[in-house]
Amino acid sequence: MLRLTMFARIVGILLFCLIGVVLSQALQANASGLTAPSTHSRCDRAFGIEKLTADARKRLDRGETVMAVESKTDSPFNMIYGVRLIRADAELAMAVISAFAEQKNHISTIIESTVEARNGNFARVRFEIYVDHPLIPNTRFTSNVYTAKEGAGYLQYWSLAESEGISRLAFADGYARILPSGNDALLVYCSYNVPAIETYVAAANAMSSRSLEKSITEMGEWAESVSRDSEAAESYLRAFRRMIESTP
Repeated sequence: MLRLTMFARIVGILLFCLIGVVLSQALQANASGLTAPSTHSRCDRAFGIEKLTADARKRLDRGETVMAVESKTDSPFNMIYGVRLIRADAELAMAVISAFAEQKNHISTIIESTVEARNGNFARVRFEIYVDHPLIPNTRFTSNVYTAKEGAGYLQYWSLAESEGISRLAFADGYARILPSGNDALLVYCSYNVPAIETYVAAANAMSSRSLEKSITEMGEWAESVSRDSEAAESYLRAFRRMIESTP
């Protein structure tokens, strides 16, 4: 009986490894050979609440995160927008979002967020993003991120520096804009990620939308939590102002 049990375990391990190898080869075989999409598939930085439906605006006022999808891109993958009202000052909201090294502690879809380099308003940040699919590994990539004062609000935008693994990205573009809205802050967020391997497209689009909605909601809750703690809020603001003021 002991020998049979050991044999069954060995067979199970071998089958698991074989499935992994076959899956990896299948994913690589489906590589689309995508090049970086043209500029017309970059996030629309003019996107605002005026592009939301009346129902979406009501949901926004109720404190919900409102999502919008642009499927007409030059890849099979969607460009995704999210909008949320944050019950916090606009400067503080952007200060919190800009604390990149802390994102993994407050946003559940982010497994790793490590600042590799920083110079004024520039940061190079390594991420690992959780992928909720049994056959797709987490996405690992590094982004070049810039943050700047823009009119009455703030703009943070990023591009892909590098990515690795089966679920690596071929292209990434996105931004977070925060504007004052009365006593609150309006967050407009866009993400357009193009995996290097074109497979499970429908699942990837659906997961990206769910993941981004959850991330934006948690960003807002994080900023609101900080706003209720004056000492913590001041600490975030000091760090943020040093970053903005030291821009080369």
